Amino acid sequence: MRLGCGQLPLLRIEVHSILLVAAPWWIFLMMPLMMLGMGIMMWLMMRMMMGMDHGSGQESTHLSGQGAGGPESEVEALRQQLAELQERLAAMEASSERPSPAPKEGEHP
Repeated sequence: MRLGCGQLPLLRIEVHSILLVAAPWWIFLMMPLMMLGMGIMMWLMMRMMMGMDHGSGQESTHLSGQGAGGPESEVEALRQQLAELQERLAAMEASSERPSPAPKEGEHP
């Protein structure tokens, strides 16, 4: 059996009208709100992923208070942080190398 040209759009209209009748009234309010919420969440996630305090040169130096020194000042700041961390690590290792007081006979370690 062959379908005529006019029968196919009529079938589409019937399917759409059935879907509109079967959907509850609040779906027309909920779907746009859900789409808006998903868009806001995506925008916030992209902003967080792109932000991460790695803004353009002007913003990142302004936020950290270093001024417009360029990459050399950032390298120097990282070297200073590395030296401080190495000093702290050496102090921690030195304190752990000291023998702890021996436990008394009745105590467990």
